[in-house]
This record gives sequence, structure tokens and C-alpha cells, in this order.
Amino acid sequence: MASAWRSTTYSARSPIREAGPPAAPHLRGVIASWPTREGWAAIGLSFLLVNLGAIGGNNLIVLVACIGCAALAVDLVGGRWNLGGLQVGWRLPEELFAGQACRGAFVVTNRRRRGAAHRIALGDGFATASVSELGPGDEAVAWAWWRLPRRGPFAFRGVQLRSTWPLGLFAHSCELAEEAHGVVYPRPLAGRFRDAGDREGDARSDDRRDQTGDFRELRPYRPGDRIRSIHWRTSARVGQPMVVVRGGERTDAVLVVVRADAEVEEELGRATGAVLDATSRGQAVGLVLPGDDALQRPSVGTRWRRQLLDALALYDGDPG
Repeated sequence: MASAWRSTTYSARSPIREAGPPAAPHLRGVIASWPTREGWAAIGLSFLLVNLGAIGGNNLIVLVACIGCAALAVDLVGGRWNLGGLQVGWRLPEELFAGQACRGAFVVTNRRRRGAAHRIALGDGFATASVSELGPGDEAVAWAWWRLPRRGPFAFRGVQLRSTWPLGLFAHSCELAEEAHGVVYPRPLAGRFRDAGDREGDARSDDRRDQTGDFRELRPYRPGDRIRSIHWRTSARVGQPMVVVRGGERTDAVLVVVRADAEVEEELGRATGAVLDATSRGQAVGLVLPGDDALQRPSVGTRWRRQLLDALALYDGDPG
């Protein structure tokens, strides 16, 4: 992991791609500052004390007013300096699914040679996080949750930084022109697929297949297996859930078929669920999209799985 990003690009195959040599942070606009509620109270009180001291000739009141004005000045200047020299990148999961919360992180780097950054809040429009303190030259990982609403390409354009350090009398904000790009996959639903050799049969839902085939093997439970497939006596003996696998229950190669006559988003969700289920079981998977025969041949591997998910995410719904 490099120590700083000028910009960060996310893709389905590479969660973070680091940029070249460090450069100065790119601000979309100047740092904006405005008084907080406490700041307005301090401004009003200082103004009142200045006038009272001037009218009454009371040097003590004038001194207190000057201290208040100095505190306001320190907070304004120090707070604006606090946001300078920071850079932000994203650390996102390799697979993002629409409507599902996913845990990732903002990666914040303080590129200043001197002076720590304090009480930094970050947000990109989808997630928020915070960093309490970041020393000069240090890097911090601020964990957050993202939930992207729709499938397809996405882009994060800009990260907003906010802080009320040091005294809380002013709030300061700026936006860094960092960027991240990637693809959101359809939200997985209970999927269906057909045996690769059974091109004429109906697509079969994984949760409706019968279990009347011949016994093949016992294997450890995997996420997505049916509870009724667990062999409880063997599970109790070996100390972990064991699943009965019967002949005809699965094949080494399957085709996931997206029907042109079904509701598009629901059908893509079912296809995504079928791809995830089959690949998690180590099966070769092929994909049939309306009007596209390029992905029919089943294959295996993480790269192929992502290629299938990319195709589902980017499908435009036009069978022609």
C-alpha cells in the first residue's frame, strides 16, 4: 500500500489502484468556515464586552474581550490549517452488490511535514467516517459502510472533509477532488440454472431440486446449503455440520439463463444468485443473456466469475 493517493480508481478486479508520485491535494474549492452555535455566542459576548469596556473604561473587561477575540482568531486560522495537506482514498470490497451494505474504508494520509490533523469527519455522499488524530506523514484507515442502490457503473467524485478543531467555535469544510470508479452487481436473489448438457430442459431453481438421487458423498456444510440436506447423526459424530450429496443434485457445469420475457431486474438478481451459488460450489458456470451468445461456454475461476457478474451488472435490457 502506498502512503498517499492523488486519486484512487476502484474496479471489480482491483479494489485499489494507487496513483503515481505524491502531489499536492486537489481542492475543488476553498476551505469554507462558519461559526458554530458556540462561536456565535463567543462573537456576541466579545462584541458586548468590547463595548462595555469602552463605555465604562474598565480595562479588565477590555482584556477579557481581547482574549475572546484572540480565541476566535486562533480557532479560525488553526481550523483552516487543520484541513490542509490531507489526501483520501477508498478501500472497497472486490464485489459490491446493489442494495447490500458493504464494509470498506477511507484511507486518509497527512502529507504535512509538521503538525497532526485532528477530529476529521469524511463523507462521499454514500458513507461517512471520522479520524480522531493523524500525525504528520501518517496514514489512517477509517472504516465505513456503503450501500449503493442500483446495479451498473458507479463513480465517487469527491470527498468532503469537515472539522471543528481546535476550539469548536468554527466549523470548517473542504472537498477533495479524489475519484473512484467501479461496477455494482445486481442484488442476488434465489437463483436458477440448468445443466450444461440439458439445453432443452426447463431452468430449475436450486431450492426445488429433489433429493431422491443415489447417495454420492458426505461433505462439510457450505453457506447456501439447505438445512434439510444436513446429516445430523454424522454431524454430531464429527463435530461439524455435514451435508449429504446425492446423484443428480448438482452437475460439474451449469448454464445460467436470463429470460427475455421476465422482469429485467428480478431476472438479473436471480442470475446473480445462481452464479454465486454455483461458483461457491466449484462448478463451471456459463451465462446466456438475451441476444448474446459470447458467454455461453461454462468456465471456472475468480476472473471468470467477475466477468459473468460484470455482464449482468452492465446488461442494458435490450435483447437485440
